[in-house]
Amino acid sequence: MLLIGNQIIINLALIVSTVLTCYFVALKFSGNSRIFNQIDLTNTPFWVIFLFGFFIGLSSLILSNNEIVIFNSFKVDMRYVFIFFSVMYGSIQLGEITTCVVVFGKTLQYLLSGTGGLSFYLNNILLTFLLLAVCILAKKQHYSWKKSLIVFLSFFIILRIFIFTFVYAPLLQPQKLLNLFFYFLIFSSIFLITYVIINMAVSVTNTMNHYKARASTDHLTGLYNRRIFSADLSDTYILSKTSKQAFALGILDIDNFKMINDTYGHQTGDSVLKYLANQMHEFTERKDIYIYRVGGEEFAILTSLSKKETTQILAEFRQQLISHPFVENGHPLPITVSIGMTEFNHLSDIDSYENSDILYVRADKALYEAKRTGKDKLIWF
Repeated sequence: MLLIGNQIIINLALIVSTVLTCYFVALKFSGNSRIFNQIDLTNTPFWVIFLFGFFIGLSSLILSNNEIVIFNSFKVDMRYVFIFFSVMYGSIQLGEITTCVVVFGKTLQYLLSGTGGLSFYLNNILLTFLLLAVCILAKKQHYSWKKSLIVFLSFFIILRIFIFTFVYAPLLQPQKLLNLFFYFLIFSSIFLITYVIINMAVSVTNTMNHYKARASTDHLTGLYNRRIFSADLSDTYILSKTSKQAFALGILDIDNFKMINDTYGHQTGDSVLKYLANQMHEFTERKDIYIYRVGGEEFAILTSLSKKETTQILAEFRQQLISHPFVENGHPLPITVSIGMTEFNHLSDIDSYENSDILYVRADKALYEAKRTGKDKLIWF
């Protein structure tokens, strides 16, 4: 019993340390941009992904050689959980590389030692690829973590029972059924415990990032401030060049804001700013449009949506300002905005712009043109 306990602790430690090490190191390589919502290895060079896959695959093989012995030939092999975590926390490509390293290692081990026999070797290889397919399906279908866990465990148990039916025939014997029960109990427990530990660590990191973001918001409107905008614009520009994804940058300015301040006072001016920020936040929430206050009555916009989609959403937003006007002392105060937009497209712009600052200048020119030609409009440059 003590031996089983030690083996369980070793397996837990190896899984958690490997996954978290790879996850946090991967954050340094991934395009960590809110605009594209990517915190994985999708846009990372292949050699980096290969090194991660090789390391995880090697850890899987080490784990496979530290099986948890229940009774004689009944041994719990936890190597399959690395396939799940590499796909779900990383990418499909990472999961494929990890799987190939595991299969190559187990094949080499079989050829050198012949452990388990040919049928057992083939069954385990088949199980490995089938579980990879299940993980890829969960990733592509954007399953929740809860659903992904249930699907993975369900398929694992079903496939394992099918394999054991042939390997340990006849299986319907009290001792074998008891061993099978403990097999699945131990595998499921370790899998779920490692998930909880890993998820808690990732959640703590996300929470820390959240508080860091709160320290970087505009105190009046609650929107991200100019410093965060500059960082996001730079990150998005670099990621757009490497991933070949287009993005749009816009500058929004409240029309006649000086007159509002002079007529109604700065307190009303601040209320107008908060009103506009709230309207923009509520209207663009979950629409992949990010808003920043960059100074005074000026706001910045970043989005990975197409030019057509962005134009439509911002047109609807401007219409909402008309249908839901700002109210001052019970009287509606019409608020209009001018917007200058520009799009960075790798097909036409990658050789024309050395850095993201030039994109800001182009958006600012579009805003100037919107102001010059009558205000209350959106212009693309």
